Formats: sequence, C-alpha cells, structure tokens
Amino acid sequence: MEKNGLFVMTSMGLKRKSIDVLNKKPGVWMLIGKKKEEGHEEGHFICLQIGQTGNIGLEVKRDIEFMVEAEPKSSKKKYVNQFGEVQFEYDDYANWRAKQLYYIIAKEYKELKFICIICERNTKEQRDKLEKYMAYKSSCKYWVNGRPFSAKKENDRKQYCIGECEVIKKELQKFFNHELLQKIDNFILNMSNKDFEDV
Repeated sequence: MEKNGLFVMTSMGLKRKSIDVLNKKPGVWMLIGKKKEEGHEEGHFICLQIGQTGNIGLEVKRDIEFMVEAEPKSSKKKYVNQFGEVQFEYDDYANWRAKQLYYIIAKEYKELKFICIICERNTKEQRDKLEKYMAYKSSCKYWVNGRPFSAKKENDRKQYCIGECEVIKKELQKFFNHELLQKIDNFILNMSNKDFEDV
C-alpha cells in the first residue's frame, strides 16, 4: 500500500496530509484507485466511494481498517436480557456491508487514495449535497444515496450525471467557494490521468 495516500483539497489545490489533520473535522471524502486486473488501462484512476461525515479522520481510519482486515465473517453474540440472562445466540453482522465493500475494494484496486474536503462552516445538509454532486459527477462505482438497491435497475447514469448534477451545482454555489467547486470539477474531469507523485 506504499502508493496509497491521503490528500486534502482546498481552493488552492491538492496537498498530501496526515490523517491526524482530519480528526474531528467535518467534510466530504472521495476514495479513488486503479483496477488491479490485467488488461485494465494503466494509470486510470476511478472513483470508488464517496461519503460525508462529521469526522473525516475517524471515518477514513475505519475504512482503512476494513481494507486491511481479513475477509469479513460473522460472529456469534449472546442476546442478554435486562436481567443478565442469556436468551439465545445470534449472528452478529455489525458493519457487515461496509467491511465487505472495503475488503473487495482492497482486493480489486491498487494505489488507493482518499481525497478529503474539510467543510467546517457547512451543515450536514450542505455536505450531503456536495457528496451527491461529487458522486454523480464522477459516476462513483460503489456509492449509493442511502441504502443499496436490492434489485438491478435500468442504467440511468446519464440522468444523474448530467441533469441532476447541474441542479445540485447551482445549489452548492450558494454556500461553497467558487474556486473550490472549480477544483473539484477539474479534479474529477482529469482524475483518470492524475499523477500524485508531484503532490
């Protein structure tokens, strides 16, 4: 994982940072990487996941832990009532979906990088809009707006990536710095040929 990294994006550009800088900082993060399989375009980053959070440092640390753990397995837990009596055992699937997702990402992708945007002056609703905009703009591979779908849908990426994007961007311009939004757009548009060695 030597080519992995953590970067913070500001209106001034992209800077490599320590995860400690992000502790207790609200914001939006984007995980990008390159496919490991043979024949896939070399040097081609794609957006894998995006999220908004009240604590970027904590969430990114958790996601990294899920990537380096062994394949997730359920464990047995005891159901204990209010009086301390064991009633039965059950399968514990705490964070099962997230653990499985990040295990698969680590297995199938390389040069994983977190791109983080600190949003200290923005509300959760504003961060939600930025997350959604970035996910639509980048056609984020694993992102879902809420819970994952249980059945396959007709591919409607075009509707999201063009129509919805413009509507959300107009809203974002009310409360996000224009230069920062421009940096985000430029980053997403040029992500596939981005070189992180000189950052």
